[in-house]
Amino acid sequence: MNRIKTILYVIVSCILATGCEKHDSKKDFGEILSFEAINHVTKGFGDNKTDNTDLKTDGSSFGIYGCHAPVSGGTNSTNVFDGDNAVKVTYYESDSKWSYYKDDENKKKYWKRNEHYRFRAFYPYDSAVLESASGVDEIIINYKIEEHDSDLLVAFATRCPAQDAEGFDPVQLKFEHALAALEFKIIFADNVPAGLTDKITEFWMTGLHPAENLTYSHTGDRLTPTMSWSSSYFDSKNPYYQWSGSKEFGRKGESDPVTIFDGDGLAFVIPQECSSSKGKTQIFFRTEAGGSTLHSAELDNITWEPGKIYTYTFYVNRSNIDITVSIKNWEIVQSNVDIYL
Repeated sequence: MNRIKTILYVIVSCILATGCEKHDSKKDFGEILSFEAINHVTKGFGDNKTDNTDLKTDGSSFGIYGCHAPVSGGTNSTNVFDGDNAVKVTYYESDSKWSYYKDDENKKKYWKRNEHYRFRAFYPYDSAVLESASGVDEIIINYKIEEHDSDLLVAFATRCPAQDAEGFDPVQLKFEHALAALEFKIIFADNVPAGLTDKITEFWMTGLHPAENLTYSHTGDRLTPTMSWSSSYFDSKNPYYQWSGSKEFGRKGESDPVTIFDGDGLAFVIPQECSSSKGKTQIFFRTEAGGSTLHSAELDNITWEPGKIYTYTFYVNRSNIDITVSIKNWEIVQSNVDIYL
């Protein structure tokens, strides 16, 4: 009799242990946490034009932080991933999906149905640009235009599987541009002689904040993302966005303005006040007909904002340069150099 009791006790213990193990295991709900990256990335200021309008190119990666808490926006939160560092999420063309911890599938994370999640991400991934204080509620990135000729994007998302219609579906990360973009065009004004043409051969800029910290944080509720840039210094001497080549431009009314930079003609710039009290922002260029003559002009005071493209058109007169600027929200355009950060 005692032997039977012992056997029954062992069987019950195993069942209970199995039940506890199943309940506590990462497969509690059987749904792996996954991601999708939405929106596009733009590449500019270079050659080798390619199309890349949805972030999905083999090997492209973003970094992400995540946490979950019993209440929405709660401070009593737990990290989703192992450790405090950003996790690298990479797109693999062979699988047609974004993946993290690819080399160790056992580290993949599973949804907790009743928890409230929030995620904060940046693209492209490079842990070297992150400040050590970065985390799920504040990402701080040091960006230098001398080193980082790349688009820079950020994203924020929340999810509660028990309440949201998306349930256990992949988290949709809608990335937005953290930089501004500059486009420069040149043409003769309509008061120059008919049929006149020339070629621009050199171009550069001075008077910029060349390095700043991006802080991608939140308002008091932790659920509304905010973006801000803080500058270290203003450089009025060194040249930036240097270009050389040979592009012919003509007279207004006879031809269209010529885009100075190659490819799609965009230069990524840190959002900042142009021609502020700290100094003037200037452009310089030479033309073939002008020989060694250096043309220059100051840009009017304006604040370059994230996610906007500023197109400057230079109208070359006989004795001066008139400048107009048009502003538009960032749109999908073709890409033209490999991304790096």
